[in-house]
Amino acid sequence: MTEAAAATPDPWSPAHHPESIAVTEAQWWIWTLRLCARRLDEQELGLWLPDPRQIDARQFAVALRQVEYAAGMMLKGTLLDCRPAARVKLEAARQRFLDKVPGAIAARDILIHFHDYALGEGNRQKQQKKRDGAAAAARDHWGGGYDPATGEFRLGPHRINIKLALEEAEVLSDAIYLAAKAFDDYQAAQRRAGAS
Repeated sequence: MTEAAAATPDPWSPAHHPESIAVTEAQWWIWTLRLCARRLDEQELGLWLPDPRQIDARQFAVALRQVEYAAGMMLKGTLLDCRPAARVKLEAARQRFLDKVPGAIAARDILIHFHDYALGEGNRQKQQKKRDGAAAAARDHWGGGYDPATGEFRLGPHRINIKLALEEAEVLSDAIYLAAKAFDDYQAAQRRAGAS
C-alpha cells in the first residue's frame, strides 16, 4: 500500500456508524408519526374517497414499527457492549413500548404482508389456520380502520391508541438517542485516551 493510499480514509458507509443511522431513522419516523397524528385530529375534508385519515392511520402503524426497528438496530450485536447501562435502559424502553403499544408490530405486519394475511397465511395466523382453517384466520386478522371518536386504529384484533402510541414512540426515540450518545461519548473518551 502506498503512503497516499494509507492516508486516504475508506469511503463513508452507514455500516461504520449504525448508532447515527438508528438515531436518524428514529427521528424521521417520529416526524412521520407526528404528521400523521396531526392530520388524524383534523376533520374529514370531504374531498377524498376514502377519508384521508384512514390513509394516515395506516402510515402511522407502519411508522411505529420503524421506530422499534431503530431501537433494534442500536441493540444489535456488540454495539452497546461498551456501555452496558445504556443497553439496559434502551432494552427497558423498547420493552415498555412493546407493552404499552402491543398492536404496533402485529398491525404493521398485517399491513405490509396483506398478501399473506388476506389468505390466512400470515406468520401470526399459523396456529389458527391449523385449528380453524385459512378462512377463519384471514377473517380474524382483517378489517378495521381509524375511528375518530375513540382515536384508535384497529386492524383485525389489534388496537392502537394514536395519542398513547405517539407518546410511547417518542419515549423510545429519546432512549435511542441517549444510547447513541453514550456510545459516542465512549468513543470520544477512547480517542482522547489514545491521543495522550
